[in-house]
Amino acid sequence: LPASPLMAEILAACLHAKVVVTSRAVLRVSGEHTFLVPPLALPDLARLPPLRQTAQCEAIQLFIQRAVAAKANFALTEANAVAVSSICHRLDGLPLGIELAAARVGHLPPPALLARLEWRLPLLTGGPRDQPVRLQTMRNAIAWSYDLLDANEQHLFRRLSVFPGAFTLPAAEAVGTADPDLGIDVLEGVASLVDKSLLDQGEPSDGEARFTMLETIREFGLEQLAARVETAEISRRHAAWYLALAERVEPDLYGGRRQGSGCELLENELESLRAALTWFIDSGAAKDAMRLVTALLRFWYTRGHLSEGRDWLERVLAQADATPPALRAKALTGLAVLAWPQNDRERALAALDQALPLVEGTADRAGLAFARLAQAYMALDLGELARSAEFAHEGKALYEALERRWDAGMITVCLIKVAQMQGDLRHAEALCEESLAIFLDIGDEFGLASTRFSLGAIRMTRGDVTGAAPHFASAVTTYQALGERLYVGASLEALALAYANLGQAERSAHVLGAAQTLRARIGAPTFFADPAAREWAAKAAAAAIGEPAFEAARAAGAGATLDDIIAEAAQFLATPPGLDPADQGVKELPFALTPRERDVLRLLVDGHSNPEIASLLFISHKTVRNHVTSILAKLGVESRTAAATFALRSGLI
Repeated sequence: LPASPLMAEILAACLHAKVVVTSRAVLRVSGEHTFLVPPLALPDLARLPPLRQTAQCEAIQLFIQRAVAAKANFALTEANAVAVSSICHRLDGLPLGIELAAARVGHLPPPALLARLEWRLPLLTGGPRDQPVRLQTMRNAIAWSYDLLDANEQHLFRRLSVFPGAFTLPAAEAVGTADPDLGIDVLEGVASLVDKSLLDQGEPSDGEARFTMLETIREFGLEQLAARVETAEISRRHAAWYLALAERVEPDLYGGRRQGSGCELLENELESLRAALTWFIDSGAAKDAMRLVTALLRFWYTRGHLSEGRDWLERVLAQADATPPALRAKALTGLAVLAWPQNDRERALAALDQALPLVEGTADRAGLAFARLAQAYMALDLGELARSAEFAHEGKALYEALERRWDAGMITVCLIKVAQMQGDLRHAEALCEESLAIFLDIGDEFGLASTRFSLGAIRMTRGDVTGAAPHFASAVTTYQALGERLYVGASLEALALAYANLGQAERSAHVLGAAQTLRARIGAPTFFADPAAREWAAKAAAAAIGEPAFEAARAAGAGATLDDIIAEAAQFLATPPGLDPADQGVKELPFALTPRERDVLRLLVDGHSNPEIASLLFISHKTVRNHVTSILAKLGVESRTAAATFALRSGLI
């Protein structure tokens, strides 16, 4: 680095000169163009490609070359490909780490080598003696870079190693400044560590910059943290930050426009949330552990992390004797809600039986309402319609008294299903209008999708398959956009039933396969399922195209990505049954709405304002106002809310 000013002088004097520099750090001289050399490319462990393609991957190529040097008859095979790929992943694609690990193949076959890599640094030794000392072990290589930091940068680096995944700058500031004598601004310190390749900066996914430390480097940082007896205090600050984050985000998870973004934020922070829970449990902070795990209840549920959420709840409840009754009741009810979709009814009912005495006859109205909501949906699933309605009405009254409109709307959805199953379709439709009004007013997409699904089910009951299918397709696309993995499976199966009724047998089989895979992935094989309808759809599709073609289509759906299936549903929405795509640009749609008016109506239903619609459609505010006025006139309604309600109820979008 001290030579960089001389380089700047040379470049200023020799106008056509170019200098290519490899460096541990950015030079920060005029005219510098930085290219960060990334780790070697890694294969996808979730979908490992065929052996030949795996062998062409950069990290695997290097491993094979160095392994052959250590053991001449080494070869990548079907038997060891997963282990070799996992080793390269465990070493973050770092060339030196891969070289040192591959050199061990002469004594340890890849599966045994992988098993010993839980802690990387003790194993990654024994580099060539003719190399510099810093390249003979992985620890030496990282220590060389660490020793070049000044004392304040070392201090910050050690503390940031507590983060097991990506972290934001505010999180770094909360954890890094554990005392006032850090001696460095955290932003400047983080930037310096990025420049020196000890931190990576990823592309912001939600407007917030995130930083990560490669696990091999992080292991060294944790060693340094432990050596200075800082681990407990820094871990405590880390856990406290993520508890505060989860409790701040929790209200957003229960309705409103920020529901999806709240879940996405928590998904981005999941590694640190797990670390915080582990620290609270291991340190005996039972109340804080329970506060954190219950703040994440809606996240565990909606993102399909059912087994993980249950495991955390069971661990926390095992040491929860001294926790407040209301908090314990929330955890027990949450456990019941997570266990039920996995068909573990015995554990769900037992947990709920434990929760009820903690809330019944107490001042915990929110806890009682949550328990009644759980009881209502469980009774519905068991076919106990009268009990379901009783619990739902009580829960709805409690939520309304608490002014929790989203929860009241969701329990209304339960009443819609009860009315439908009782054959009172008129009452079910009236309840749909009530829930639509709630969800439109608060701008909640999940509630709207749930009501659309119910409207589709009502139309199917009436025999109106053409009217039902767009509602199911809309629910599928909305649930997926929100990350609501638990509900996508049921919506896909309903859509498959509609496809089968519409004579689209191959699509039906394809979607059934996708739903089956998704259900297996999240461990909810029967949640909100209608086995008779699912079986009918499968038989109808197989009868239409033959068993071999049906099984092929179902297998293709089972192996397809969820995004592809969702795109299929979106395409169906764009081209409803009976509408020729070639005519879509000129043909007027139902109720004489033009295609552009239909676009405006869809955005209006999604809760966008006129300026937002103008921006999204690249048209003027005045044009949007004219379209809205025309839509209201054609639909015969007087307000935007009424237009949105009518559109959803009528299947216009």
